[in-house]
Amino acid sequence: MLNILFLLAPIFLLLILGKVIKKTIVTDEQSWFSMNKITYFVLFPAFTFNKTSTMDFGNIALLDYTIVLLIGFFSAVFIAYLIGKIVNIDPPSLTSIMQGAGRHNSFIALAVSAQLLGEEGIILGTITIAILVPFSNIFMVTVMSSMLHRNTGNKINILNQLLSNPIIISIFLGLLVNYIGWGKDPILYEITKILAGATLPVVLLCIGASLQFSSFKGQFTLCLLSSFSKMMVFPAVVYFMATMLSLPLNFIIVAMIFAISPTSPAGYPLAQQMGGNAPLIAAIISLQTAVSILALPLMIMLIQG
Repeated sequence: MLNILFLLAPIFLLLILGKVIKKTIVTDEQSWFSMNKITYFVLFPAFTFNKTSTMDFGNIALLDYTIVLLIGFFSAVFIAYLIGKIVNIDPPSLTSIMQGAGRHNSFIALAVSAQLLGEEGIILGTITIAILVPFSNIFMVTVMSSMLHRNTGNKINILNQLLSNPIIISIFLGLLVNYIGWGKDPILYEITKILAGATLPVVLLCIGASLQFSSFKGQFTLCLLSSFSKMMVFPAVVYFMATMLSLPLNFIIVAMIFAISPTSPAGYPLAQQMGGNAPLIAAIISLQTAVSILALPLMIMLIQG
């Protein structure tokens, strides 16, 4: 356990450092907003493009791996929805609970995968992002539109934003370049490689700076419900399905890292746009990120054991 904690400590120390920097050195929101835009539109798309354009898919059981991830996602979201309906939670809050139950923080999960498994962790993590990000975004928008009775025009607008998502676009462009065989083009490869090198540390600082622990008041029980589905149901189903399909150990580890990782920060602006409970999803994001500091090392230790 201590070895894994020491291995993952730099990731969580960067999160804490981001919060400290925001409190002491860079205190204005606009600076962090600008930095987040750079990571979202430049750094992370460069990272995903660089990896998807050069990776070898020859020995990867994509179908089985996709089945494992999607069944885990559906199970977590469905359990959260079912419990929410039983205890009569209002639709805006329930959609935020469901977002917290199913979505994942690609940045933290990828950083942990890379730190633990090196280049193989990066490759498997990027594949996981390529599977989960487009699907989970489109699924949650559809569900939220139905539950919150948003009009068709707004739904189309949100879907247009998803289709113009720079991370999704970079993944599919990377796959296209990979298929054509241009992944090792010296200029394109080196530029995206340099940008990719800056991605994870900058992203982790931004995530740390964005954490808010002041919004738990009156919503802690709802946060726990969402976190139970995300950090217990999701990984439990993923582990069961992965072992049943006899996936390799490293596949199981990366799938579990994404399953138990905190929910996506993108859930907050989506809740704002769709009429969900935005303060609740902000609290869920912060709680799950804090819990993941111990949950991720413990999960990895149990699987490796």
